[in-house]
Amino acid sequence: MGRRALRFLASLAGVALVTFAGYRLLPVNATTIGFAYLLLVLIVASLWGIFEASVASIAATLTFTAACRPRSSPMADSINEFCALDPDLPRTITGIIIGYYRRNGGQPEKPPTLLLSD
Repeated sequence: MGRRALRFLASLAGVALVTFAGYRLLPVNATTIGFAYLLLVLIVASLWGIFEASVASIAATLTFTAACRPRSSPMADSINEFCALDPDLPRTITGIIIGYYRRNGGQPEKPPTLLLSD
């Protein structure tokens, strides 16, 4: 087997190890597991390069999404469905805030109100 293939498998094994450690050995919350995935990807990138880090990052993202997502309430599900319908919502809100600060010369006197009614 080639060197790149071994690094590829080691990257996947690292994600599996972090997932196993975060669930079985030392149960921690999802934020801690996500931070451990980030550290793993940074270490893989600094040791082996972008290809192996990309593999580890994609595997960590899929694992985190599937395994670490908390079981949510019906209200949270409806909010997630709303956000899925309009993926440009964060960009729109950011544009409103940036436009407000540009009009006021960068002075944050009063933050903009994003509610529809006052």
